[in-house]
Amino acid sequence: MREETDVDRSQRSGARWSNILLVAYIIGVILLFASREMGLMLFALFNVPLIAFLLARRFLGTALDDAPVVRGTEAPAEGEWPVH
Repeated sequence: MREETDVDRSQRSGARWSNILLVAYIIGVILLFASREMGLMLFALFNVPLIAFLLARRFLGTALDDAPVVRGTEAPAEGEWPVH
């Protein structure tokens, strides 16, 4: 088992802060939807696609990293011809 370096610790800390800020942003947009002022509700409505993009980027990337590689889609090795 290898030891944790400063870079590993920094990446994990950055990911933790990223998750905390994303949750805070989503809560803020939900609170804007709950407001009775139409301008704030419209602002929240226009932020929904951004939230969807951020969530997809966060969770889909993690899910696809663990997905199995389908045979024939991996890149050919150096000097190897692709097989069709």
